[in-house]
Amino acid sequence: MPSSLSSVRGLVLSRARSGTTYTTSGEDLISSAGDEQKTAAILVAVDMVMDRCEQTARTTSRNLLCWLRSVRPHGCYAKPFTFVSKAASRTKYIRLLKRFIAMVFHAFCLPTDVCRRRAGIRFKRSQIKAIAAIWNDCIWDQRGPTTLNFWKSARAHAIAKYQASWNERAENSEDISESDESANGDEDHRCDSDEEEEEEDREEAKTAANLSKENPDLAEMLERLFGLVMAFSTEEVVDGRPASTLLVYFSGILGFTTDSTGFLPARSYTSNLAALIYTQRLLFLEYALPARAYLSLGITQRPRTGQVARLQDVRQKYTVLGSQSPFEELFSLLAYGKAIASSETPPFLLRWSDDGQSVSHGDLLTISMGSFRQLPQALLGEASRLCAELMYDWQPPLDLTSIKDDLTNTTHGFSFVTHPRNGLVDAYLKLSLKACTSLSNPLSRKGSWDRKAVFAYWKKEEALREVLAGLLMMTGGGQPRGPDLLHILLRNCGTAERGLYVYNGFVIYLTRSHKAKRSTNREFVVARFLPIQVGHIVYKYLVYIRPFVDMLAREQYPYIRECSWYMFRYRFEPDSSPYCTNYHW
Repeated sequence: MPSSLSSVRGLVLSRARSGTTYTTSGEDLISSAGDEQKTAAILVAVDMVMDRCEQTARTTSRNLLCWLRSVRPHGCYAKPFTFVSKAASRTKYIRLLKRFIAMVFHAFCLPTDVCRRRAGIRFKRSQIKAIAAIWNDCIWDQRGPTTLNFWKSARAHAIAKYQASWNERAENSEDISESDESANGDEDHRCDSDEEEEEEDREEAKTAANLSKENPDLAEMLERLFGLVMAFSTEEVVDGRPASTLLVYFSGILGFTTDSTGFLPARSYTSNLAALIYTQRLLFLEYALPARAYLSLGITQRPRTGQVARLQDVRQKYTVLGSQSPFEELFSLLAYGKAIASSETPPFLLRWSDDGQSVSHGDLLTISMGSFRQLPQALLGEASRLCAELMYDWQPPLDLTSIKDDLTNTTHGFSFVTHPRNGLVDAYLKLSLKACTSLSNPLSRKGSWDRKAVFAYWKKEEALREVLAGLLMMTGGGQPRGPDLLHILLRNCGTAERGLYVYNGFVIYLTRSHKAKRSTNREFVVARFLPIQVGHIVYKYLVYIRPFVDMLAREQYPYIRECSWYMFRYRFEPDSSPYCTNYHW
């Protein structure tokens, strides 16, 4: 992959070795800085191609996405193809496609004999023609396209255009649905619907035409790049050997370790195959049913009827079991890799001592059970200290058995703190009075807030949240997944339910695992009861400390009207995201 350094100095593809039979000059194989800049720009264009594929997938019906996900020739999968849930996964998946494209252009720039003998790559004439059309495109004669900023700004502009187009269509569809309710007669309704759909198609074509008119060279370049990717995705298998296709050849390269001295274990390699299959499905959907036509490639826009038949024509050739294609080989390798991974040696092994009182991870780490048991106690002591400082050593009466809560109430903004029978909505004002009148570290001086003291108070509250995360992780029983714990809400928010409750005198928290929902269509809900001491600290935090901190935020930042309801939040603003699992504790 090109980097900022290689775009300036060039990239050494291979070092000359004495006695080699591959080259006669004995010189290093170097990709020039200019070639690296051009390759880097092409890789940003790959992002634009995939953006367009994703836009098409978003406007595709569920039924078609079920067919897209299926690998059976005549059977539809029960669940549709879906996007990966995390942005990091999307970046990783598309990065593999970009690595493939980078390999293609690096190989194209090599001397023919070196490309065949040392790289083992033999391009077909049609592939060479497609690669050369992009590499020698007239767009590179312009000054802007040789810089990454040009392509990044072009991509941002294209995304903004598409989003504006779809938002306008969504608004129009809402207006249409309202007018349909007042329409009289089924026949009139059908006629109106046809006219409205035709108008949508015209608007879509108009948007595409505008994008092409703004920079026709760029639009044609992107179409050619898509055609190149599909040329390798639909490459014919020679002599029944899938490895004869460049995409399968590339998947084999991904099986090497970073230092190229060994092979990746199956559990690490299968993620690469899954990434290639994911991008291939998006590409084949765009190839079969594009939302906008590819004029230079002769691919027409998806028809309004007969879409399943058109998708089936492509599926039967390339994406079902039994079809001799790169996709079919990748899918078969993935299934085989998963079977092998289940019988492989685990990535790490823990070894217990003979007396069962210590556990070791190789020679790197040894933990005794005594020190392990002390960890929750140490966290509890630290949480108690921070809570006492934040409460200014005030000990309000606390009886969890008298606290009322309604686990079935999903009203927006509800929690046991807002339950009318508890009378806790304004309880934090007593803490505010304590903080302003305390002789030690008061938050108010001469009738105004002491910003330095307020910021110090916020830092202590953040430290308490970090310690509480550890206590909730370890003391509730059945350790939850990090993302499930860190997404806990303090109150019901829209369609998302809170995670902290009071039940029979105990503070409990619920985690709703969404990972299993993607495969089972069900949430996995677990209730964990906190120990009495931990529950008391959490109660004080929810009733007194957190509302007081939110009030301070509104006082210091007038533009904030309501704070985020995530327990483990990065910022005060309501759009703040919760902590990530890589948060630096």
